[in-house]
Parts: sequence; structure tokens; C-alpha cells
Amino acid sequence: MEVILNESYGSVRLDAHNRIVYVYFVGRISTDEYKNIWNALLSIATEKNLRKAFIDQSKIEKASIEARAWVVAKWFPKAKKNLPADNINIGVLSSTSFFAKIGGEYIATAVKNMSKFNIKFFPTEAEGTKWLNGL
Repeated sequence: MEVILNESYGSVRLDAHNRIVYVYFVGRISTDEYKNIWNALLSIATEKNLRKAFIDQSKIEKASIEARAWVVAKWFPKAKKNLPADNINIGVLSSTSFFAKIGGEYIATAVKNMSKFNIKFFPTEAEGTKWLNGL
């Protein structure tokens, strides 16, 4: 797997063979760190014309409401403009933190309501990867 971003607060990795980008959030993430991860995801997805992603939020402890709102209000419209909105599939592993889980579900619901992105939640990365590989 090719490492696109590797920081203490998270990482973005590319499985070029299966054309899946993996995103990992870790710990208490500042707004700028949160934006950095999402922007790295968009950059590699746009550059490589990727349509599949797996987002692991299982280890995120906290990200601000401001950061999550930014994803919906700013990042997503940019992603929608730069990616083929009718053919994007995203697997998500939710956070074990109750409040972080709610925040992640808020983003997924908002994105689903504003696009044709296909977003599904999975109990493990392996199950999400299996689904993405089957598409």
C-alpha cells in the first residue's frame, strides 16, 4: 500500500491494485488536522480518478463540530464537483466513541442526502474491503 499521508492524527493510503483509498483518523484531531486528512483523500482520489474509499473512524476520539460542518459545507461540494458523483462508493468503520460516532453518521447522512454517493457502514475493515472489491 502506498502511503499518501502519515501523521500521528491519521493517515491516507492507496491500494493501487484494487483502486481503493483508505483513510484512518486517530485520537483527538484538531480542525486543521481533520481538514488535512480530508484534503489528502480528495487530492489522491481526483489525481488517480478513484471511486472507492474506506474511512476508518474507529480510533477517532474527537473532532470539532466546526471541522465536521466544514466537510459537509466546503469539502463535499468540492468533491462532488471533481469526482463522478454517481459512481462513488464509501465504506465506513464507525468510531467506538459515542459522540465521534454520531458526528461520523451526521456527515454520512448529509453526504448521502446531497448526492448519489453510496455509503455503507461496516463492523470491520475486512468486511468493508470485501464489499468495495466486489463492486
